[in-house]
Amino acid sequence: MASPNIYPNGAGGASGDRFATDAPLYSSGLVYYLHSGTGSDSNSGLEREKPLATIGQAITNTSAGDIIIALSGHSESLAAQVPFAKALTVAGEGTGSSRPKFTCNGSGIDMFNVTAAGVRFRNLYFPASTAAGYRVTIGAAGAEVDGCYFEHGATDSPQAVYIATNGNNARIANTTFVVTSTTTRPGGAIRVANAISDLTLDTVVIDGGTVGWDNPFAFLGGAAITRLAALDIDLLRGSDISLATGTTGHVTIRNKTGSSRIVWAA
Repeated sequence: MASPNIYPNGAGGASGDRFATDAPLYSSGLVYYLHSGTGSDSNSGLEREKPLATIGQAITNTSAGDIIIALSGHSESLAAQVPFAKALTVAGEGTGSSRPKFTCNGSGIDMFNVTAAGVRFRNLYFPASTAAGYRVTIGAAGAEVDGCYFEHGATDSPQAVYIATNGNNARIANTTFVVTSTTTRPGGAIRVANAISDLTLDTVVIDGGTVGWDNPFAFLGGAAITRLAALDIDLLRGSDISLATGTTGHVTIRNKTGSSRIVWAA
């Protein structure tokens, strides 16, 4: 077995996700750095002072098990699908709106398309899209969306997170979905399109903003979920949950406002 890579000061971050700030860090893989302003795709990305510029190049440079640290202030507008076909962690530095931003600018695309098991997105900011597409599509087991923030603007007709066939054991935690449009109602927050098992939602805020959702079921369980564990969910300003026939598990609501409801088919 190869020796782990040891980072005595961790990834060197002062704020943001634990992968960015905790020290020391022991990893079987390598740490790569990403920043659109100071980076260049001609760099290796292995030095914090010489980051890569684009998430696409970072994925090209990495191997399964590596960590991509997106530095505070990073910002990309993505017009084409970004495939995640290997187990990677993308962790953001910064807090609030200084978190790394990834904007969907491709009509009908699956912006972050997960086809490998064990992909993790942590502490990332997804502004309202400029062209309608799914922001995160999960089609493999063990995906994680943790500490992320999704804005839903007038263009966001699809749901932000789409869980498809083979998206078992997904986890969405400490994440907010909020309508920022003041005119057109966006499509929704999360959609389960095919039967899956072992979906965890933990401390998730779904907020309809001032205009609400086009489909009131902001969480649209369109197929059976076996062993759903949804804990401390906030359903705000008319954000509803729909669960399909055959869904098993439990849901606890932490806060609720407006006409929010849960419809669980028999």
